Amino acid sequence: MKVYKLDKVFTSTSYTMEHNKALVIQKIGTDSTSSITVSIDKKEVLDINYYVGNDFPTSSQMLGPLDLGQYYLVVPPNMELEFSSASNMRLIGKIIHLEPNETLPTDLVARFNEQVNRRLYILSGSYTISGGTTWSSGEELELIDKTLETNEEMILDGFIGFYTSDTSTVDPGNVGIRLYVNDVFLDNAESTMAPFGINAQSIYTPVSTSINIVPGTLKDMPIELKGDYKFKATMINLGSDISPAADVDCSLYIVAKYLRKI
Repeated sequence: MKVYKLDKVFTSTSYTMEHNKALVIQKIGTDSTSSITVSIDKKEVLDINYYVGNDFPTSSQMLGPLDLGQYYLVVPPNMELEFSSASNMRLIGKIIHLEPNETLPTDLVARFNEQVNRRLYILSGSYTISGGTTWSSGEELELIDKTLETNEEMILDGFIGFYTSDTSTVDPGNVGIRLYVNDVFLDNAESTMAPFGINAQSIYTPVSTSINIVPGTLKDMPIELKGDYKFKATMINLGSDISPAADVDCSLYIVAKYLRKI
């Protein structure tokens, strides 16, 4: 077996592996601001977008490709790798070249067999503040509302990022992100103790020199979700009333470790 470096930009929607070659995808990034679904052997294994992992780090988005860690993806020989729409998809990892009569190593076969049910999962949601309306001071608006199935589990211990399409109207420094598990907030109850929520400027994406160069993370304080648990995330206006002239889109992205029990 030979191993080659994989660092390529895929621009089409479908690729078929050669009969003696496989891919091990360890990092992935895209230039698409819309979610791209990655499928292997016609099975969905990941959703990714620019705000969670971009193709090339720049001063306007410093994140770079998302590191999959132990949840790397395997594309065996003759299998199809698909992307839900055409964009720049940068894949980093290994190309496995098998010799005649050689088979894929058992650890890679095992990872391929589990990667649909044990993988990274991007929890995301958004809210549009319509032009001509008012987001009142102290008002909470819902970004994510997710209830797990009985056989699902998640650990939220990765990247967390807040985005707004108009930072001059919705200043991230005046927005708090409140997280709830089973309708119990993981935060102080009174603003007399502290401002509500995680300050959105501290977790802003794109990570850039203009707002915050340090990516947001839940690694220091993971949130564990078990079967049938409900997770909710809101944004609260910590400043004065906001009345945009045009629509303003706000989004939240959280990278979670996902397990579906079978």
